[in-house]
Amino acid sequence: PLLFQVASGGSLNQSQVSVLESDSINTFDMIINNQQLVDHPFHLHALKFWVVARGNGTMSPAGLKHVKLNLNNPIRRDVTVVAGGGWAVLRFITDIPGVHLFHCHILWHQVVGLGGVFVSQRPEILEMKFPQETLNLCAAENWAPGTSKNTTAVGSMKRAKVQAQKRVALRLEAGKKEKKRGTGHWSERLGRKLSKVARKVVCLKGSTTGARIGA
Repeated sequence: PLLFQVASGGSLNQSQVSVLESDSINTFDMIINNQQLVDHPFHLHALKFWVVARGNGTMSPAGLKHVKLNLNNPIRRDVTVVAGGGWAVLRFITDIPGVHLFHCHILWHQVVGLGGVFVSQRPEILEMKFPQETLNLCAAENWAPGTSKNTTAVGSMKRAKVQAQKRVALRLEAGKKEKKRGTGHWSERLGRKLSKVARKVVCLKGSTTGARIGA
C-alpha cells in the first residue's frame, strides 16, 4: 500500500510511519543508537548496506566526524544486530527505486514502532507500472471493518507457487550470465572500496516504544 500511495502521487503520513526520502541516487550513513539493554536485529528491504562502524554508548552526526570508518571491504548485509547500549553506522546507496522498509526483525518491536521507510527515487516510482495481479493483492486495503477473505485458497496458492518458481528461474539465469561475463553488482566489481565521505548522514534513535528516522 505505501508503494502504491507514492506511485499514485500521494504522500505518506509521517504521524503513522517514519519516512526518509531521496529523489535521486544518494549515499547515506545511517546511525542507529540502541538505547535499550537488549539487542535489536535491523533489516533493510531491497537495498544492501555496509557496516562501517559500531561501538558502545551513543553516536551523533557531529560525533561521527571524529570516528574512523571502516571503508576497506566492510561487511555487507541486509540485516545486522545492534547490541544493547550500543550504536552502529550503516552505509547504503539509494540506487533501487521503491519504498523500502527498515525495521527491527523482532516482529512485535516492529509493530510498536521500531522502524520506518526509505522512499528512493520518487520520480522513478511515479513511472512504475504494476501487474494487475499485484494490484489485486492490495484490494484488501478497501475491505470493510470486520470482513475477511481467504487469501490462501488452493488456486491462489498454486498460482503464487508457479510465479515464484518462474522468478527464481529468471534470477538463476541472470546470475549465470553475470558470472559468465565476469560482472555483477557494482560494489563487487570495485572490490567494495567505499567512498571516504557519505553525501548524507541520518540518525535513528529510539526504543521499542517508538522510533523516528530523521536527517
